[in-house]
Amino acid sequence: MKKNGIKRTLRVFLMLGLIAGVNTISARTIGDVKVKPVEGSKKAVVTINNYQGKKVNVSVSSENGYTNYYKEAISGNNSYSKIYDLKEFEDGSYRIVFDDEYETLEKVIHISGDELKVEHEVKFMKPKFNETPEKLYVYFTNLHNEEVNISIYDETQKIHSEKITDSQFIRKKFDITQLHQGTYSLWLDTDTKSYHYTFTR
Repeated sequence: MKKNGIKRTLRVFLMLGLIAGVNTISARTIGDVKVKPVEGSKKAVVTINNYQGKKVNVSVSSENGYTNYYKEAISGNNSYSKIYDLKEFEDGSYRIVFDDEYETLEKVIHISGDELKVEHEVKFMKPKFNETPEKLYVYFTNLHNEEVNISIYDETQKIHSEKITDSQFIRKKFDITQLHQGTYSLWLDTDTKSYHYTFTR
């Protein structure tokens, strides 16, 4: 089938639903996460409770997220506690990031001299992708009402793109029965995050 025909098929079967609670994963949380500075030092006690043994990635990165200084994966328990010693870090802002299958929680910290402070935190929900032989479903809870861009690529070019604004609960349904055999990539981009899903026909 010609690629321009693929584009028409995707346009016909796109569906956007602004349905409160459409994404049931919005009720999930990583657990009870705390970052408690140790007074008079560049140390902080990092604890996670009630994460029910699921895998959680913990990392320390630059404020813009481009540089990772430390990362570990924890699982199999219900509590985690560790002292993070950031004495080698220069003054500035950094992120302690907690990430699981459903969400990302970022604690923004600031170091000045021999003092570490937690400035604020921000949470992001991850999109959920479900695939059947006929349909591809995308669910996304857009907590911060960011602009969302969805793009789909075949092995050579972009075959669909769209912009979504002012939508907190996004549900998309793609009919994929007419796509030719091959590998496809779907990108969901917000102002601050980028998510990728690959599927084949």
